Amino acid sequence: MPRNEQEAASLRHKAGLSTQAEALYNLGCMFSDAQELDPNFAEAVVLWEKAAAYGHAEAQNNLAVMYKQGKGVAQDFARAREWYQKAAAQGHTSAQYNLGVMFYQGQGLVSPDVSQAVY
Repeated sequence: MPRNEQEAASLRHKAGLSTQAEALYNLGCMFSDAQELDPNFAEAVVLWEKAAAYGHAEAQNNLAVMYKQGKGVAQDFARAREWYQKAAAQGHTSAQYNLGVMFYQGQGLVSPDVSQAVY
C-alpha cells in the first residue's frame, strides 16, 4: 500500500482536534455538573464554546440549552436557536427536538412558526 504523508498528516490533525474538542467538552461538563462545588455555568459555557468551534455537536447542544435557560450567559433565544441548528445539522436528536419546540412555541420569534417546527 503506498504511503500518503499528506493524508496521514490530515488524519492526525483531525484526530487531535477531535480529542481536544472532547477534552474541552468534558471539562465544561465538570464545571456544569459540579457535585462538591457550586456549578460554574459561565466557565462551562466558555469551554463548550471552544469545543463547539471544533464542531462538537454535544457541546453545541449544551450551549443552546445555556442560552435558552440563561445559565452562565444572558438568556438569548436567537443564540440558542443558532447552536441548536448547528448540532441538529449533525444529527444530534435532542437538538433537533429542542429546535422544533422553539419554533413551535415561537421562542425568540415574533410568532410561532409551525412550518419550521418539523425538522
